[in-house]
Amino acid sequence: MLAVVTWDGGADGTGTDFLDAVNWYGDVLPAAVDTAVIGNTGASPAITLAGITNVAEIDSSRNIVLFGGSIVGSRFVGTDGAALVMTSSGGTLSGVTLASDLDVSAGSVTIRNGLTLDHAKVRIGDRSAFSSGTVSF
Repeated sequence: MLAVVTWDGGADGTGTDFLDAVNWYGDVLPAAVDTAVIGNTGASPAITLAGITNVAEIDSSRNIVLFGGSIVGSRFVGTDGAALVMTSSGGTLSGVTLASDLDVSAGSVTIRNGLTLDHAKVRIGDRSAFSSGTVSF
């Protein structure tokens, strides 16, 4: 059953771990058929993902930063300039649709089972050439 699961950032509102159930309303992680909605709650501007998530959609107004994590079969919608950000730990996008920017300016990403860009920009490396990014298919 499709549901909207809303981020609350835990008891004090400062949580940043996407896969920690305490950071979601009702302390329940979003499931594969759910839409995960992350608003502007909390002090940190970014949410971290170091494991695997498989939700129907992630609608976030905060950056999602992958630290070796994976997003599978999801649509990522960034609002208010939020992006999906890759780190040097890398990450995997499998069957993902991006309706927001992908920042690979100083990290790496592996694409599996396709990547659909829906008015999204992909940034690889930085303009000053101080860092480089890697995209593997």
